[in-house]
Amino acid sequence: YFYGRKLTKVSLRLSQKLAMSKLILSLSIPVSSNRFVLSLLQSAEALLLPMALVSFGWERNQALSLYGAFAAMALPILLFPTTIINSMSTVLLPSVSEQHSLGNKKKLIQIIRKSLCLSFFFGCCLNLAFLFLGKWIGLFLFSDAVCGNYLRKIAFIAPFLCASTTLESILNGLGKMAGCFFNNLCCVCLRLVFVVFVMPKLGMNGYFIGLLTSQIL
Repeated sequence: YFYGRKLTKVSLRLSQKLAMSKLILSLSIPVSSNRFVLSLLQSAEALLLPMALVSFGWERNQALSLYGAFAAMALPILLFPTTIINSMSTVLLPSVSEQHSLGNKKKLIQIIRKSLCLSFFFGCCLNLAFLFLGKWIGLFLFSDAVCGNYLRKIAFIAPFLCASTTLESILNGLGKMAGCFFNNLCCVCLRLVFVVFVMPKLGMNGYFIGLLTSQIL
């Protein structure tokens, strides 16, 4: 930075500095707020889940055991293959930003369409794989039938999870950080509603329904 600054020797007026600062903050504040607020809400979700299971009728130790089977076994297995989509989304962001800044709408639509179709197709393949092999994977990795059962139930979120990851990257590339923040906030709040009001009646099935609904949203 200092080396380049000496080479360019550009002097900016105060108004230009303020304009640049305003632009940077308009991009950075929604992204930072997104991570911060979501971390708080996800922590609240993790605290409320075992309490909701206790309200459903499980003993405290059983509730923690069921939550552990989901959060520490089933969910990481589902999320592991999606690292491919996460990597693609990271590469996708600068491409979308470039085409958007150049005003190349045709190329931009082509990139979005291809990446979204690929993500959703990959998610559908994961859905089928976990639906038919989920029970075997749970027994093979953890010798736990509960984990396999959970994996089969949450397999349906895979297509929407992959698609939403790609769409979030696309929106960030288009400069729609505030839209991403609002969407993620609505999704987490929706899951909290299911945790508080539905889980005491349906148990973990209530949370799985909430998880699927939030991913579709």
